Amino acid sequence: MNGASEAERTSLAERRARHFRAACAVTVAALIGVSLLPPLSVGTQAALAAAAVLVLGFPHGALDPLVALMRIPPGAPLAAMLLGYLALAAAVVALWLAAPLVGLAVFLVTSAVHFGLGDAPVRPGESRAARVVRIVAHGSAPIVLPSALHPETAATVYGWVVGGGEASRTAIDAWLGTWATPLVAGWLAAAVHAVGATPAPRGRTMLEFALLAATFALLPPLLSFTVYFCAWHSARHLIEVDAKLGRSARGRALACAALVLAATAALLGLLHATAAHPTTIESVTRTVFIALAALTPPHMLVTELLRRSPAPD
Repeated sequence: MNGASEAERTSLAERRARHFRAACAVTVAALIGVSLLPPLSVGTQAALAAAAVLVLGFPHGALDPLVALMRIPPGAPLAAMLLGYLALAAAVVALWLAAPLVGLAVFLVTSAVHFGLGDAPVRPGESRAARVVRIVAHGSAPIVLPSALHPETAATVYGWVVGGGEASRTAIDAWLGTWATPLVAGWLAAAVHAVGATPAPRGRTMLEFALLAATFALLPPLLSFTVYFCAWHSARHLIEVDAKLGRSARGRALACAALVLAATAALLGLLHATAAHPTTIESVTRTVFIALAALTPPHMLVTELLRRSPAPD
């Protein structure tokens, strides 16, 4: 390995460490801030979450076209790949509109897998079983814990995004209430195993799990997920993308992100304007959820393409 690549690896390790400290600080500040503020209504939480996800969360997927352009195998048809990306996103939207409960289930499962793959990177020599457990522990936390520890609030939000009114909310609440304890117990077992499988020193892994568990337990689901998605997952992904594409691509990355975010904002505005009740917080939440659901599977494919590609020398 040459000196330049060694310097890149050192720089990446330093950036990961700085991000970890910053994410910890943001998480602690959120825990303290929410404890000092009066309780927020679910509608207010949804508005804050939607704004934060759009501004701080969506950008981490806005670089997908640039990643595809720079990391697609030689000779592969870029246009076909981009059309496939859009077609997969459209298929998810169609599924959600045709069968909202199925769409929600697919979204939650694919999100958990994506979060796990992003937050539990491959370790040399690690067994497949240990890798799977770490993916489950990291990826399921932002899905399982908010839903299981706050079933009533989670059911309200899920009821908004699937439609069906009170009947949907009641059915989801009953399901979450039944499975809350097994879900939390399963996550705890996976987390303990993941910490045990982490090479010493294990302090960073233990602290991350402890902070996120406290966040998901003490903050309302919408706010806890927002803290995780924006401060942990999105920022972590952007660091890895920058390291893989190299400093020379930063200008193109900013231009790509600006264009994609502008197009996304226009699409979200169109979806919101054509919704049955475009002025309600329920409609806004549903629009954001469907957008995230549509982008998650194709984003996972591009992320895997990035992971398999070598970093620049």
